[in-house]
Amino acid sequence: MPSKSAQQHRFMEAAAHNPAFAEKAGIPQKVAKEFVAADKKAAKKAAKKTAKNTVKKRASTRKKKG
Repeated sequence: MPSKSAQQHRFMEAAAHNPAFAEKAGIPQKVAKEFVAADKKAAKKAAKKTAKNTVKKRASTRKKKG
């Protein structure tokens, strides 16, 4: 499950990388690492979609000019 906000993302990053912080916050470090992994996957998917749309836009503008 990806993070719902930038604040949650930062919180989970901190918990994933600092065992003492995760324990103090009451979050299993494994869960925090899953959030971080899901965020990375979602970011990759969004970047891929953006790149695909950019290519489509460029192709459509070339056809109009020609």
